[in-house]
Amino acid sequence: MRRISALELVGKTVLDFDLYNAQGEIVYPFGTPLNSNLVMQMNYMQLFIKPESRQSRFLDENKPLGTPEIKSIIPDDVTENLVDNTKKILYDVLDGKTPNVNVCEATRDIILDEVNDKLEKAECIGQLRVFDHYTYSHTINVSSMCAALGLVLKFSDEDMKKLTLGGLLHDIGKMKVSKAILNKPAKLTPEEFEEMKNHTIYGYNIIKKELHQKEDIARVALEHQEKYSGLGYPNGLKGKEIHLYAQVAAICDVYDALVSQRVYKPALPSHEAIKIMLSEGSRSFNPFMLYKFIYLANYKDTSKLITPDGPESLTPDQVNSMDTTI
Repeated sequence: MRRISALELVGKTVLDFDLYNAQGEIVYPFGTPLNSNLVMQMNYMQLFIKPESRQSRFLDENKPLGTPEIKSIIPDDVTENLVDNTKKILYDVLDGKTPNVNVCEATRDIILDEVNDKLEKAECIGQLRVFDHYTYSHTINVSSMCAALGLVLKFSDEDMKKLTLGGLLHDIGKMKVSKAILNKPAKLTPEEFEEMKNHTIYGYNIIKKELHQKEDIARVALEHQEKYSGLGYPNGLKGKEIHLYAQVAAICDVYDALVSQRVYKPALPSHEAIKIMLSEGSRSFNPFMLYKFIYLANYKDTSKLITPDGPESLTPDQVNSMDTTI
């Protein structure tokens, strides 16, 4: 049996498999109705799934929730430019070509300019997101939120550039994964999940060997699915073994996935997504960064987070040396 986490239940309206306790007894049977409170409760229990668990039969119940209520403050013409550039980058990979580095860096610079200009004006980090086809908007949103969190953490200008580019390219390896697997509305088979996990390695190789970017940028793609507890993939890294940029990207990646509508799940409200992420806590995320991110996601006046008496900038080593208890 394998222990299940709350993140695996997000978006489900009913259980599409049985959940067991450590003794192998069914605690929550197939078909149990789910809501956010029950998912939170389950996360504090030791619940397990068996490999032979039944596939979903209730996909039609996952009705889309529609467009998020939070309106982006990124101008339409800028959004269009970002989406067009992102399409170029991803289509090149789909066509077996090497993406244009100049397009990647230009897109990064637009994102940095927008976040620098608008972070203090935004009521919440959701206003720095764009809404388009999920594949394109997710790429842009993770990069934008990485930049916002990097600013709050007082990253240097050089680190901000590398972090933002790493966020932009974090999922580029998914272009090497079958579309049928990426968009499958049911639970992936073990073989399909293994192939999905390879997107981290594909992405690392594209960034490092084809785009010839620095190791720490490529490690965002490689390590953004690692978990702070050591239970992630592809290498089971733990805590500060995970590159600092990847620790930032992991938080932004999960948040955007939770609050976005997908073919297999509706969008969650921000506060519900934060509840799920808090229930995961240090099992999945750097708790100090998660604490900072929650303020960006939920609090109205983000300008209060950028305090004038803080250091001008921090190096990755300095942030990694911080006390990460909440």
